[in-house]
Amino acid sequence: MKTPARRSWSRRRRAGRAARRWRGSPRARTATNAASWPRRQLRLTDNYNLLDLDGLSALSTVGDSLTLSLQPDLIDVTGLHGLTAILGDLLITDNTSLSEADIEALIEAIGEENISGEITVSDNGE
Repeated sequence: MKTPARRSWSRRRRAGRAARRWRGSPRARTATNAASWPRRQLRLTDNYNLLDLDGLSALSTVGDSLTLSLQPDLIDVTGLHGLTAILGDLLITDNTSLSEADIEALIEAIGEENISGEITVSDNGE
């Protein structure tokens, strides 16, 4: 009698761990469900299958730094064009599929004057 209850508990526990792993998984195809980060930094790193940031289109302000790095499949950042302020640094590095033109368009859309910290762009695509 105890064995079925234990197995059931183990399955739930494993399922919970898998769900937690999935939420932060690099297998996510798009970033979704964001409204604002008024007092926090936004770091998107090591998401090897992240293609675009369309799910972040409602985001208007990042209260600290915004980091996009180590995303080899990221090709589109137009989802961040709605940002009106970054109250810290903007760091965009090691995104090999993201073109410099797209990064420049993002910075122009936000406005350099609306980025309080340093802007660092390096080792991205052509």
